[in-house]
Amino acid sequence: MKLKLLLAPLALLLFISCDEGTQTVNIDGRYRVDLPSFLTEDKELHDDASLEYANTFREFYIIVLDESKETVHDSFEENGLEYTSTLKGYADLLVDNMKESSSITTAPVLKETKINGLNAIVTSASGVVDKIPVYWQLAFIEGKNTYYQIVVWTLEDKREDNQEKMAQIINTFKETDKAKKQP
Repeated sequence: MKLKLLLAPLALLLFISCDEGTQTVNIDGRYRVDLPSFLTEDKELHDDASLEYANTFREFYIIVLDESKETVHDSFEENGLEYTSTLKGYADLLVDNMKESSSITTAPVLKETKINGLNAIVTSASGVVDKIPVYWQLAFIEGKNTYYQIVVWTLEDKREDNQEKMAQIINTFKETDKAKKQP
C-alpha cells in the first residue's frame, strides 16, 4: 500500500512532463500552426478568431484573427485612417489599439522578419488588463490575400516559463494552398 502511495506522485509528475508534445491545427485548409498538446480548443476567447486554444490551468492562451487584405485596405481608406495600406500599417494600427485597451508597461517594439517565407512583424509587450499583469507575444503576418494576427498570452509571472513556447508557436505558422488560391 505504501508503495502505491509513493508511486502516485511520481506517476502524476511523469504525466505532466509527458504532455509536452505538439499538435498541428489546420484551419479550413487556409493555414496551420503547431500548438503544444496541453492546449485545447476554447471557443470563448474572441468572437472573430478563427483559432482559439487555451489551458486555463497554465494560464496560456492563443488566438489567430485573419482578415482579407482588401477589406483591411478598404477600411483604412473609408475611415480615413492615417496608416499605410501595408503590413506595417496593419501592425501599427493593431498595436495602437492594444495600447488604448490595456495599460502597457513595456512598449512593443516591432521587428520585421519572415515566418515560413511570409513577411511578418513580431513584437511582445507586458501590461495590465482588468488589474491582471499580462505578457503577450504577437505576430502580424502577410499572406497572399490575408493578414493574420497571432496573439499568444500568459500571466506576467508565467512569462519566463512560457515565452519560448509562445515564440515557437508563432514560428510554426504556415499559410496553406487553399489560402493561396483565393482571389
